[in-house]
This record gives sequence, C-alpha cells and structure tokens, in this order.
Amino acid sequence: MGTVMAVYMVPFILLLPFSGVLVDKMNKVKPCYWNSFKE
Repeated sequence: MGTVMAVYMVPFILLLPFSGVLVDKMNKVKPCYWNSFKE
C-alpha cells in the first residue's frame, strides 16, 4: 500500500514547483471570478 501511494504522489511532487511559479504569475482575479459561478 505504501508503494502504491508513493507512485501515486510522484507526479504531484514533480509538478509542484512549476505550478507554484505559474500560479504566482497568473492574474488573481480571473480564477476567483471563474470559481464564483460554479455551483
């Protein structure tokens, strides 16, 4: 079970630094605007 969970988490760990930089460069208002209409 531990091996399965480790393999499951590898893509998230590898993409975390890139997604953090991308989110920091994005406009903060647009995601909030998009999420306000989800119901």
